[in-house]
Amino acid sequence: CSPRLSSRLLIEPTYHTYGPGQTLGKKDPGPEKLNGFFKDVLDNLETVESYYKELGKKFEKATGRKNIPIAITEYNGAFIQLEPIPYRHSLGTALFNAGLMQIFMRPENNILMANYWQFVNSYWGMVRNDSFMDGAGSYTKRPNFYVFKLFKEHFGKTLLNPKVDSNSLSVSASLSDDCRKIYLMVINKDMKKDTGARIVIKNSVLSKKAYLWTLNGPSVDSTNETGENVNIKASEARLKNGELNIIFQPHSMTSIELTRN
Repeated sequence: CSPRLSSRLLIEPTYHTYGPGQTLGKKDPGPEKLNGFFKDVLDNLETVESYYKELGKKFEKATGRKNIPIAITEYNGAFIQLEPIPYRHSLGTALFNAGLMQIFMRPENNILMANYWQFVNSYWGMVRNDSFMDGAGSYTKRPNFYVFKLFKEHFGKTLLNPKVDSNSLSVSASLSDDCRKIYLMVINKDMKKDTGARIVIKNSVLSKKAYLWTLNGPSVDSTNETGENVNIKASEARLKNGELNIIFQPHSMTSIELTRN
């Protein structure tokens, strides 16, 4: 005889998240309009996060179940235009996706999983190779690729809850597995100006040297379609009296590594 089998089907709500779907037109919008546009795009992240919270409430009301996880099966910037540049592959869109990742990590948003759309192809891919299906060609790392590189190589697995007193900076914090290293991932949403910050880690004695990795480019619409204009640059900084004073560049993303003694 056959053993009795039992099965349980779990259906979790799925959702696609794309940035504001506006276009800037086919002509060069100029620095002022461009900076204002991407500032609005990054400010829209607050609306996205609020929407996730509202989704959770709607699911609870409809099902009678609490804490239903949300699956983000696609996310990216919804900029489909090709002229004057493909803005979906720009530094500005990479910062938007980095902001989404910060939202996905926050436990209160109850995001089960999130899939960037997509890894490799010419139109949407964070990596471009027109001949990859033929096992040929070379690969171009677009700005969105470097967002994931920063989180993979310079961020920990245990989340912390930083207190941020700035409208320009979006911050995530974490600990390494051995709890000796503290990581801060900081997005400067100001498109024009440097933003200064004083970083204080309470109840910790820190080494005097901090390590930084900054993702940036000449302007918020910089791409790597013709040359590596957007990349990561490493640097170091010194702490004074246990505090770190940092200047964050406009339209940038920076990972900071601090070590506890």
